[in-house]
Amino acid sequence: SEGSMLYWIALPIMANDLFSEHVQLMNDVYREEADKRPRVTVIESWDLFTDEAGEYSAYLTNASGNLELMRYGDGVHFTWAGARRLAAAIFEQMQRDWSEG
Repeated sequence: SEGSMLYWIALPIMANDLFSEHVQLMNDVYREEADKRPRVTVIESWDLFTDEAGEYSAYLTNASGNLELMRYGDGVHFTWAGARRLAAAIFEQMQRDWSEG
């Protein structure tokens, strides 16, 4: 409907550099397509899963300041901590959008 919003979640950095390059290309397509659609918002996740140097890290600092495992050994899938980190970013974006209306 006219009031509906759609959120696309851009893919995060991956442990494998070549896979990360492919993910960046896919994210570029997602952004280009979202730009054509006024009710679509892309939520970026790349930086959510990089370390201070902007590199992939399976362990990242959580809200309590402790290192926590965010990704499984395959370097792709999220642990529960990683899923919570992503969900928090999604909810923050939704809250910003919905409070503007």
